[in-house]
Amino acid sequence: MRDIKREELNHLRTTAAASLHALQERYGLLREGMAEWPSTERDMDTLMRAWRSDSNRDRPPKDTLVEALGFALGYYLTGKFSLRWCIAPDDISLSRCRVVGEHYGNPLCIAPFDLVEHQVESRLQRNFSNLVDEALQARSLPIRTYSLAS
Repeated sequence: MRDIKREELNHLRTTAAASLHALQERYGLLREGMAEWPSTERDMDTLMRAWRSDSNRDRPPKDTLVEALGFALGYYLTGKFSLRWCIAPDDISLSRCRVVGEHYGNPLCIAPFDLVEHQVESRLQRNFSNLVDEALQARSLPIRTYSLAS
């Protein structure tokens, strides 16, 4: 595991920002003075609920939501818990992106894109506060494979 390079992080941020903006615009969640990324777990829950309740045939694909909310969750975690972005060597797929650090002296490695993917696929509609608590308790999550949404 290595720290993610600035250009890799910028690439993820740019593509995730485009997905996030499109989702927020579609669901009427853009507000004047709104931060670039959802700043609370509640903001992420609102976007997830809007996507889940969208029954239109042209609903954005799951990968778009995973990309947008996965990066937003990682961004949130790096700020709240002083974690840093890392990646498995020689791979920029979303499944290899992690936020790592320590929480109460224990090593911590969270895969935010995997966490969001699991939430999307789960029949249980837990809120992001619960997901973050579970991730902190588990301290590590399994690897899955995703690619950047086009």
